[in-house]
Amino acid sequence: NLIDHTFGPVENRKLAKALEGKHGIDEYLIDESIWECIWTELIISKKGMKTFVDSDGITKRDYNFSSEILEKMMHELDRLLTKYSTDIAPDYWFSKHASKDLVELLKAHKKSVKDEYDEVKLGGRKLTSNDFLGPRERERRTRTRKLRMLEAILREKGAEAHSRALADIEAKEKVDHSDFFNDLDKKLLLHRVDGHTKAAR
Repeated sequence: NLIDHTFGPVENRKLAKALEGKHGIDEYLIDESIWECIWTELIISKKGMKTFVDSDGITKRDYNFSSEILEKMMHELDRLLTKYSTDIAPDYWFSKHASKDLVELLKAHKKSVKDEYDEVKLGGRKLTSNDFLGPRERERRTRTRKLRMLEAILREKGAEAHSRALADIEAKEKVDHSDFFNDLDKKLLLHRVDGHTKAAR
């Protein structure tokens, strides 16, 4: 929210107020009357040193997280929400204004992470090998890749075997059987001649 054009000045003021009166910091804190002016110059006018907002080539959609990493994020967010929503001794976190603000930010962030998790699980957000996949997802992808390679090899070998079988059948069909039939004709002729000879006697 610090860089948000609507809520940024308010968040900037909260940070300054948190630092106000702190030993070793207060003497360097500028006057309250120019806090918003400084925020405007840095965030809106982009004066001063470059920040992550000014980074080139990186957007929210340049990389994704796998579902297992998003699950870990949500687990950690739940832990933080439980901690800072609790108003018990010795910390009494939720009685502090900063904790209440933090809880609201964590809730918003968790919703964002949950939405991303749903997109990944439903296939709306496609993962690539360049994303943050986590060990389980990388193992699954490696296993899938190996299975596809094996299937391709089996298909190729199967095609080769099929081709060889067809070639064998074709070769057998092309075998010259003329000698067999010539020999059969001779035997039949001899049989007829022998029959006629016996009849003449």
